[in-house]
Amino acid sequence: MRQLQDSRSLQSLRQPQVVGPTRFKPNNIAPTVPALAASQSPVIPSDLGPEIVSQCGKGICVKNSNWCGVMHSPIRVYLVWYSRFTESQKNVLRTFIRSLSSTEGTVSAWWRTNTLYYDCSGRYVSSTVILAGEHHVQRPYKLLWGLGSIKRVVKKRIKSRAFPLDENAVYFVMGDKSVAQRDSSGAMCSAYCGWHDFVKIRKKLIKVSYVGSPDKCPSSCWLSAFAFNPSPNKDSSFDSLVSTFAHELAEATSDPYISTWFDSLGRENADICAWRTGDLSFTADGAAYNLEGVDGSKFLVQQNYDPVQRTCVTTTA
Repeated sequence: MRQLQDSRSLQSLRQPQVVGPTRFKPNNIAPTVPALAASQSPVIPSDLGPEIVSQCGKGICVKNSNWCGVMHSPIRVYLVWYSRFTESQKNVLRTFIRSLSSTEGTVSAWWRTNTLYYDCSGRYVSSTVILAGEHHVQRPYKLLWGLGSIKRVVKKRIKSRAFPLDENAVYFVMGDKSVAQRDSSGAMCSAYCGWHDFVKIRKKLIKVSYVGSPDKCPSSCWLSAFAFNPSPNKDSSFDSLVSTFAHELAEATSDPYISTWFDSLGRENADICAWRTGDLSFTADGAAYNLEGVDGSKFLVQQNYDPVQRTCVTTTA
């Protein structure tokens, strides 16, 4: 996790701390709040969750500073499918992304929680998320080392014009189970299931994320409900990947430069609610889900943190 102390001045936020990407910890690593049943939200003695605060302040801007930003313009998502993913798996994630901005179902109500986060000018995270491009890498390297390797993967797609250079986007590298991703501080599965960060390409700050296949380590990166119930799209690993993707998208858009929103423990919004899925519904064949999307699609996705109610929620009205 990147951490900035609450006492840092706005002036100090002109430059971010370069101490590594924010990481979504595996399910088998003890959470930083007490473990609760899936239907519960974290509670402290005041009956309120931890306070997650803007490090920039609404209406208090550092002149010419980017570090207090959120993604307030329509958000574009670019996906690099890094090796073996089936077309049916890709369609599950495509449908989830399409559902984020749709009035059909409840996925957009899940995303609405993220639109409660604002930048120092009072601009809120955009309610519009668009899948803007995809590229499938058929013969990838089997080891992706650190942030630099993810930058190279994304930069190569931009250089080849598979993707444009887009500051209003998050570029996701989706690694299959054959890909090892690690850096000096840890590795996929043992230290994290996904992460987000930003890089500079052609003098522009570009948001990037790595999401690894939970099939590489089911005990660490699968949603725990799938240990007891079928998954809604009949693929427990990929359905868990959708939740990891949602986690990273929520954080990359509300805290793109790792300096805007976090609590006193350094956790971003989705970190506070990691692995909590709230009340579950079940299909006729027993598959667990908590969100519905376009065309009758169903998903099981972790909750997000509501900064107003100060609790984990599945949806926001």
